[in-house]
Amino acid sequence: MPEKTSNVSALEKAIYLYDLLLFSAKKYSSAELMEMLQCSKSTISRLMQQIENCRGLELKRDFAGGREWYSLSAPARRPRLVCSQEEFDELQACVDHAADQMDEEQRERCTTLINRLRLLFVEKNDVISSATEPPIKDWIDYTGKADILASALEALQSKRIATIVYQKDKQQPKQWNVAPTNIYTADDTVYLSGWLIPDSIEDEKVIPASFVDEAPQTCFVCLHHVTDFIVTEREHALPDPEPRTRYFGIMTGTPFKVKVHFEPHIADYVQDRFFGSDQVLVTYSDGSLDLEFSACNRDEVVSWLLSFGASAKVVEPSMLVSRFKEELAATLARYKGIVVYTPRQEG
Repeated sequence: MPEKTSNVSALEKAIYLYDLLLFSAKKYSSAELMEMLQCSKSTISRLMQQIENCRGLELKRDFAGGREWYSLSAPARRPRLVCSQEEFDELQACVDHAADQMDEEQRERCTTLINRLRLLFVEKNDVISSATEPPIKDWIDYTGKADILASALEALQSKRIATIVYQKDKQQPKQWNVAPTNIYTADDTVYLSGWLIPDSIEDEKVIPASFVDEAPQTCFVCLHHVTDFIVTEREHALPDPEPRTRYFGIMTGTPFKVKVHFEPHIADYVQDRFFGSDQVLVTYSDGSLDLEFSACNRDEVVSWLLSFGASAKVVEPSMLVSRFKEELAATLARYKGIVVYTPRQEG
């Protein structure tokens, strides 16, 4: 049995649990895991939920003998593990040392297995090649946007106005004059932000810094939706549109207050993160908590909260509660007529 791990952080417990399930190829009950990790059943449940949420992993739950058993299937894309030839030599030495206790057929099987493993494991100097492989879940291919990215960087570095053509899905394309000030990534997407330059001042060759005192509009676009990016000769002296208050998400708009109640097993995740500069956390004796923050886009909040399933409940505002219910109803309608299977616990 693995050594007990007490007085360790939640992260260390999660790593220990993942390693135990992935490499042991065994099933473990909640009671066994509680004993190994020196923690409560709710902690085991929370750690299992975190592992289950990891992309590319399949956590199996079985009920037998009145207990819930956990096991982990290896991901479809196996992790690239490093094992040196010296370590295989040591393993072969162990087989040779125990040769007197095995017959010839057993010794040959062990030696054959070790030699096969030598071929499966990568060398240390080959690990860097894994960085060139695409992500497991999803990704955006920017190869065809090389010219767009180069033009965006040129406009940013030279502080020049650009004319961009933006088209999302099959919608009609839109054209804007933009003074780019930032390029950054979030959720594997490249974004450009800056100031929208109205046509009313198109005759000005240089846009002065005083322009920001006239209540201008900010610009925020996904670069993979930009179909054309033309850097003009017009320059600007505009500062970065740094917000005084940071709201939830990446979309802009009129801010509104949000209040969400989270169940105990997800509370640690929420407490460890920031969702806005004005956020407020209220904890309860049962381990659950309320999170209050400001957001600017209703659908962005709904999309994020849906990822928590039944672990999150929208409390305020009423318009967000209604929107959340509409989305849940539409989701359930897509599964109309499908029987939900609930495992019967034995015992």
